[in-house]
Amino acid sequence: ERHWRSIEADFLRSLIPSWSEVDQRGILGMSLRDVYRRLGADYGLQVSWDVYLGHYNELGAHICGNLAELTPGVTELVEIVRSIGGQCAVASSSPRHWIDLVLRRHALTEVLTFVASSDDVQGVGKPDPA
Repeated sequence: ERHWRSIEADFLRSLIPSWSEVDQRGILGMSLRDVYRRLGADYGLQVSWDVYLGHYNELGAHICGNLAELTPGVTELVEIVRSIGGQCAVASSSPRHWIDLVLRRHALTEVLTFVASSDDVQGVGKPDPA
């Protein structure tokens, strides 16, 4: 989230000049599709879904592939859980290909039992329970 806040806010400000920190906090955790819908409904966004998605995928690839860090202690927690026979999973409102970038960068792909993304629930994001 730390990297998303500034990079995403700059992108959204390029689309909606009045975009503010309050607006940014209002989309925290939402899926790409949900943010797109909100931008259209609340701000009159006129950018097509394909153009919007293309820009977001560039941002996501950069952030997830180069900048995103694990929360401190995650690696150790995974090791402890697995050492006692437990299983670990990831659930995220991000697209699967962004999640995979982070998991590969941090060598977690093979240690997780399950990964759930917004792609698995037709693009629905938080706070939807799906």
